[in-house]
Amino acid sequence: MQVSTMKDKTTQQILAGEMQTQLASILAKARQLRVLTQQLRALLPAEIAANCQVANIQQGCLVISASSAAWLTQLRFLHYTLLRQFQTHAALANYTTIRWLVQPIATPSTPRITNTLSMSSDSASSLTAIAQTIQHTGLRHAMQRLARHAITRDNAIEEL
Repeated sequence: MQVSTMKDKTTQQILAGEMQTQLASILAKARQLRVLTQQLRALLPAEIAANCQVANIQQGCLVISASSAAWLTQLRFLHYTLLRQFQTHAALANYTTIRWLVQPIATPSTPRITNTLSMSSDSASSLTAIAQTIQHTGLRHAMQRLARHAITRDNAIEEL
């Protein structure tokens, strides 16, 4: 029977073991925060509950984040009520203080919508002709810019 020593393990194996331990620790904390968030939300009105979560726990202190300052204000009004309610819930009974923070809920960014409208060369020519008949300088220049934009867009499409 051979006893394995640290010398038998490669550095990569040692680091992988440490990473596994750290990852397990992070996952356990995430699960704990999720359970505490569920417990907290059960104590709150639905509209407030949907906009807050437990962000962290530190030595008897529950750190609660809200999605905006407005929701945080609503939560602060419930501060002492929550602390009293914590005493009746086993999962929250150990927390005697609350810290607050604003942390907007991350939402997936939506793709940028580009203007897909186009103007034909004939329309651009008509705009240019109309612009030449307008006496108001500002309006005439605006019409000419619009016509140039359409012409540029048509040229870019033709190049494709």
